[in-house]
Amino acid sequence: MPNILITGATGFIGSHLVKFFAKNNYHIIAHGSSADSISNLKENLKTYNIGLENIKFWQQNFLDKEWDYPDFSDIETIIHCAAITKVREGTLENYNKYFNMNVLATKSLARKALEEKVKHFIYLSTGQVFGIPASFPITEATPKNPINLYGMTKLMGEKVVVSLGYYGLNYTIIRPFSIYGEDHHNIISIIVDKLSNNETVTIFGDGTQTRAYLHVSYFCSAVRLINNNIE
Repeated sequence: MPNILITGATGFIGSHLVKFFAKNNYHIIAHGSSADSISNLKENLKTYNIGLENIKFWQQNFLDKEWDYPDFSDIETIIHCAAITKVREGTLENYNKYFNMNVLATKSLARKALEEKVKHFIYLSTGQVFGIPASFPITEATPKNPINLYGMTKLMGEKVVVSLGYYGLNYTIIRPFSIYGEDHHNIISIIVDKLSNNETVTIFGDGTQTRAYLHVSYFCSAVRLINNNIE
């Protein structure tokens, strides 16, 4: 099976992608930004009875001038999940952190993929790039007007990937909306926990607000389908 590099493998979506592809007998390079996060990922994989024999672990800051991963020639696909994602922390004080990770690190990795002739570069963007659309459903023609730093820097990351496509980078951009599932703390898990404990669920607003939720297992299957169209 082909080798897949999953960046941000220690995060929610990245860790589920590692589990999913490992269960399907892919060889994985799981990237994390710190030794502690990689150690936590290993423990998490063990709790799901996933063996580590087909998984390599790589700690790297993509903004470093020198990378210690020795050989990209055996990597056929990169799934780039690594990002700063918290909307509420996108303040001016954190501007450099968001820009560096979501834009500059994306540029470094995508350019590396181009130079090393990686077969397929999959970039996880976000539905936040659309901001508050004037109409639904959202299509490729929907204007992209992000309303927060996270959405803006992810859109800038998209532009970086597209620009390298002019030079031959084979890429796919995915814009997931509201992924939920095990090991993730969000509105879905909050409601489930409260109902399970017979606690009151507080609804803000008039109760008519809607979100497009997608379970992480379905998302992982979709990523594999996207990649299989290239393999």
